[in-house]
Amino acid sequence: MENSLKIPAPIALARPRGARRLEAFSPKLSRRVIFFRRALLDQWILLEANPAVITFCERPGYVVVEGVKRLADFWVGFSGRQ
Repeated sequence: MENSLKIPAPIALARPRGARRLEAFSPKLSRRVIFFRRALLDQWILLEANPAVITFCERPGYVVVEGVKRLADFWVGFSGRQ
């Protein structure tokens, strides 16, 4: 039995009012990725360029930080570790 995490699917979000829609094709995921902030696009470029990153997911789910529910930007899987 495999002891690894299931790769999450991105949460579908409506485009925030006034936000730009930034689309790109991810070779590591073999699918299109969509971002609404430039900082997330820049982070995606770093994940695609890093050879230690074997998989990732944008907007994987929500986390609670200091009692506030926030949307996580990325879930990342590295080679050799979880």
